[in-house]
Amino acid sequence: MSLGEELVVGFALGFTVALNEAIDVGALETPYKFPFGLAARILAEMFIWYAQFRRTILNLLWLVANSRTPRLLLGRLLRRSY
Repeated sequence: MSLGEELVVGFALGFTVALNEAIDVGALETPYKFPFGLAARILAEMFIWYAQFRRTILNLLWLVANSRTPRLLLGRLLRRSY
């Protein structure tokens, strides 16, 4: 856990541990689909805290301009599991 805090991935690590515990006790079934709000929060935190992630913004802009992106995004948001 201390290494996770040092690498600024404490939230993701804590969430992963909680998911594993919930799966172990049978409170959660797999495959697990992350709620949209949680996925958006994780992406926002990555953008704020990681300079390397911010550098990839040009790649993200290219994806937005790609004509396949809306269809792929909609498919990922609406699928039931991974």
